[in-house]
Amino acid sequence: MLSLMMSIVLAASSGGDSDRAEDVLSLIETMEALQQPVEDFRCEFEGTIRYRGGAAESQNVGEDGLQESFSGVFIWKRGGDTHSESLHRRAADGVIARESLVVRMREHQAEQYHRLNDAPLGYAVIKNPTEVNAWLGTPLGRIFLIDKIKQDAADEGLELSVSDGQIEGRALKVLRVAFKGVPNSLVMRYWIDLRRNGHVLRQESYFPGTGELWGRWDVKLASFKLGAATVWMPVAGDHVGYVGEVDNKPAVTKEPTRLESIYVVGGTMEFNKHPGREVFTIKYRPGTPISDNLRKLEYQFGQQKVGLKPTKGEVERMLSDQIAKAEEQKSELVVASPSQGFDWTPWIAWGFGAAALISSVAWWLQRRSH
Repeated sequence: MLSLMMSIVLAASSGGDSDRAEDVLSLIETMEALQQPVEDFRCEFEGTIRYRGGAAESQNVGEDGLQESFSGVFIWKRGGDTHSESLHRRAADGVIARESLVVRMREHQAEQYHRLNDAPLGYAVIKNPTEVNAWLGTPLGRIFLIDKIKQDAADEGLELSVSDGQIEGRALKVLRVAFKGVPNSLVMRYWIDLRRNGHVLRQESYFPGTGELWGRWDVKLASFKLGAATVWMPVAGDHVGYVGEVDNKPAVTKEPTRLESIYVVGGTMEFNKHPGREVFTIKYRPGTPISDNLRKLEYQFGQQKVGLKPTKGEVERMLSDQIAKAEEQKSELVVASPSQGFDWTPWIAWGFGAAALISSVAWWLQRRSH
């Protein structure tokens, strides 16, 4: 049955709207079937984020443009339930932050928490997984993408299509994502290897309205024995970003501005441990780390002393100021489709306004912690 499904998808060609929808559905079903031997997995990961050129000047970076290094634990269960605990060390001052992410996909709930010391949890805001999720909230979720693809397919504002492609001579399926009914609105492409359990080998992001590439993930796969079977899993990823500012406006740059690397720590990948619901709660702790680097970060984080915390009123005023600035920026950003003059402003402003908001608040909280 699985071989038949693969044959159908590998032979599919684009036709009308209904044909394209069937192609997309067949592709996703095949990916899920190929990944079915993995009911759940747990691993530890590490990585770095660096900035280059003018982008480094606007960031708080250390030597060689290093903004942060990170290490953490990632737990996933078929269906999309996820728990990630990661520690992030700022290169400029060595301060360590803990980021906790939980997604309960079946319950349409997600929680995220960020703190600078190991004080007891206060509360976490519960949101929908479309707002808080693994591919936005944890490093490893940016290279394990089956749930992201399923969400794109379920988004009524997007239209997807399937074609054939190659990377280094390897035959792949290319999943194209664009805004529904809007010409020249390509926003993303996934390059999928159906011969290695249907994992994404490359993800490309495009600047809306221009078709310019502004970011690319290249993913490395490795094989693992799972009983009598062999399964492939993503074990590393490198991201190159090309977004900067020209005349104080966001634009795609010729040279890379942001570099991110992620890899799974060797010997930490575990399969089919059948985690219960308690694992996917914000207070669950994944246990003693295996890797030395994560053990060291856990110890140093526990020893870290943090200064006076900002008041609720101060945080609210800061957020209000930044939102007002984002709205002002939004009114200045005008990017139009060459064919139909589609208004891209909300999409551009959302991406860059959100980034500016997060960066500004993080900087301010850092200053308050000294």
